Amino acid sequence: MAKALSEASSSSYLRVRARFLLSRKTLSSVFRHDTKPIGVGIVVAASHSRGLHAFTLPDLAYGYGAVEPAISGKIMQLHHQKHHQTYITNYNKALEQLHDAIARADSSSFVKLQSTIKFNGGEYTAKHSVESLRLRPTSHVALV
Repeated sequence: MAKALSEASSSSYLRVRARFLLSRKTLSSVFRHDTKPIGVGIVVAASHSRGLHAFTLPDLAYGYGAVEPAISGKIMQLHHQKHHQTYITNYNKALEQLHDAIARADSSSFVKLQSTIKFNGGEYTAKHSVESLRLRPTSHVALV
């Protein structure tokens, strides 16, 4: 009886916390369109195999050496293939762990994964992808 009550309490906390995060769009990219509402506004994956949305390393719209001399081609390549890829890998790994935590109604794992998802997802989307779009080779810059 106590174990069932503890699991129900844990599951309830998980639903409330997920609803809060989804309302802040922190985890909105975690789930694809094949999701279903459960309870009060909570969205969980419809199936284990289709519920997660993983990121891939986007191609740059220009060559690594295209922004020289401002940034060397070697630095651009290292940053793109190693640094940026690390954020994507860590984000995708955390999404898999999050999916497992939700399936198990494991609220402690869910809470622990929040900062990893926020950091790697934020660095991935807000910084690296946007900045790579803002950088342009000098041939694309209008001189005024």
